[in-house]
Amino acid sequence: MFDDSKYVSAQEAYSVYQSVRLAMSGKYDVVKYGVYNNRFKKKFEKVPQRLLFEKLANRYQTEYRLVTAVASNLIIDTNIFVTDFDDENYYRLRRYNTSLHEFNGQAKNLFVKYNVRDLIVNGQLLQLFITGEVSPELFCSLYQIYDLDSSLNKTEHAYVWNLIKPRVDAYTIFVNPSNQRTIIASLASILKHKNSIYKEIICH
Repeated sequence: MFDDSKYVSAQEAYSVYQSVRLAMSGKYDVVKYGVYNNRFKKKFEKVPQRLLFEKLANRYQTEYRLVTAVASNLIIDTNIFVTDFDDENYYRLRRYNTSLHEFNGQAKNLFVKYNVRDLIVNGQLLQLFITGEVSPELFCSLYQIYDLDSSLNKTEHAYVWNLIKPRVDAYTIFVNPSNQRTIIASLASILKHKNSIYKEIICH
């Protein structure tokens, strides 16, 4: 979806930042309008922090790397500015999208440690995501795999979930969807031996 051979300008870096930031607030559709919006590009010349976006473009250089950095930091904090970006977030998303070994291990440990019903049906997975015990990438994948939206809206966490949901929905765009099947396969042998709730929640 994003090109690792396309080099970005400061103006484009600003547009990417604003597009993804608004998407995670539920106010912009990246899939429909893309990360390069003329409205943001026109505003760029009036932005006092233009030099910071030039530095951002030079730091990540290509479209893919820049989008990865912006999305992986904004999922943690939608108010974060480019000067506070943490490269560990960038590398975490890159690792997820290129190699699932680490995340398969996280998923297995999660379902071994906790009760499946508590995780999927009773909202514990959301709590672990909020506290940082579950990575955004793993949460987004499990969110899609198990249709967590419907179950979370029936729990005491519904209000908090609806505040966070736009951010999660936007982030799923940047998380490799092909990895979900691999996660399902890695969890299957654990879940089917844990309890009967497996039959109710395992998807597709």
